[in-house]
Amino acid sequence: VIPDDVIEIGNSAFNATSVRSVIFPDKLQKIDNCVFQNCKQLSGTLTLPESLTHIGAYAFLNCSFTGMLNLPNGLEDIGEYAFSYSGKYTGELRIPDKILELHGHTFQGSSFSGSINLNNAIKFGSYEFSGCRFSREVTIPEGVTEIPDNFMDNGNLSDITFPSTLRKIGYSAFSSQYR
Repeated sequence: VIPDDVIEIGNSAFNATSVRSVIFPDKLQKIDNCVFQNCKQLSGTLTLPESLTHIGAYAFLNCSFTGMLNLPNGLEDIGEYAFSYSGKYTGELRIPDKILELHGHTFQGSSFSGSINLNNAIKFGSYEFSGCRFSREVTIPEGVTEIPDNFMDNGNLSDITFPSTLRKIGYSAFSSQYR
């Protein structure tokens, strides 16, 4: 249990430790880079506080979470690789309204049993959702002009709806959809 008055957890604070669970304080605003990277025994449901506005790069890379991943509505920034290979999640992944850009590899290799809702996100990096295995359909939001390489490959999509603003679809962006 992290103390109630902690508002920021600094870079690599618990990196590569054998921590098994974490309870975040309600006031937490920032999780910096690599905080729980390679904490392979960190499992169970990841519950993030609504006060959280920033999740740094590699923050939860190589963890073992299960259950739903509910990103807080006030979240403004998620760093690259933040949730890569971080678990096998159930349900939908909903990108919060304030997130307009994801920086690449953000959820790569983490699996989800439900669908994805991109909301207002309009700029993405490569391998953003590669191997996530989303089921059902995905709607790419209006305003997206480019879908990067390997964006949502190795998945489980049944239907993709593209925006009228789209100008480029990258290499293997949606390849290998296994239904």
